[in-house]
Amino acid sequence: MTAEPYRDMLTGADSPDSVRARVGRLRQLGLGEHADPVFDEFAHKLAVEVGAPDCIGLVNLRGQQQFFSGLYTPPDTPREDAHKLGLINAASGRTMPLDYGYCPMVSTRRRALPLSDTRDFSGFTHTTVTVMLRVLTYLGAPLIDPDTDMVLGTVCLIDTRPHEWTAEHVAAIKDQAAQVIDYIHSPTRHRQA
Repeated sequence: MTAEPYRDMLTGADSPDSVRARVGRLRQLGLGEHADPVFDEFAHKLAVEVGAPDCIGLVNLRGQQQFFSGLYTPPDTPREDAHKLGLINAASGRTMPLDYGYCPMVSTRRRALPLSDTRDFSGFTHTTVTVMLRVLTYLGAPLIDPDTDMVLGTVCLIDTRPHEWTAEHVAAIKDQAAQVIDYIHSPTRHRQA
């Protein structure tokens, strides 16, 4: 796989209108920029079910910025790595600019994106998350709202070490994305909100 098909997606391709529409839909669904313990559980389950428990798992909702509503950091993640990833730094919380990383590409492509080693893809070697945050592997799938066909965000796994993603890993992360969407639309969640 080469980066050529993704080269035009490195900036995310979000228009102001699409961001406004997505923010509106997230609000309609009762989702916002707050951590959710259920999404944290999904992020942990994501890492376990996909077979990568040593990866950081994220449920990423893409509103005005990327917000990690669900976050799993493996217990043995060096604190230095977690800080570099900006995931437990109190100043940045669980946010990342809307156009950083690989999740914008997943949203634009509307398909899963496996990057076993981001350094193997010429279009990705100089991105902020590869160079500054040292994210060397990524596996993500879109969260597509069935009512609007809008991509609300992603579920993804990242690590500072390469991982060899297979078709089974891709199928597993797509299944996890479907489970998150089912939860978002579940009557139980809406009664609790």
